[in-house]
Amino acid sequence: MDNRSGLAAELRKLERELAAAQSAGALAEEPAADAQYNMKKAALEAAKPDADKHKLVDYLGVVKSTVAGVNAMGGLVGAVTKAIEVAQKLF
Repeated sequence: MDNRSGLAAELRKLERELAAAQSAGALAEEPAADAQYNMKKAALEAAKPDADKHKLVDYLGVVKSTVAGVNAMGGLVGAVTKAIEVAQKLF
């Protein structure tokens, strides 16, 4: 994740992980929907040539806060935290 396209690809991967977590029952339907929506928005924003850093970080912040309290989602929280750091450096 050292460039914008790498970040966008990583966010799409995390979006799939969120869907898998919901399917496995690790994340309730409503929080999963919120997290997936914001992850998708973040991935779309990151893919734009004129991406807005603040929007991107806000979307990722919502994802992080949505899944932060779920023990099974600890790895995802770490990955989202890393994505926020990368977004702040790249944009």
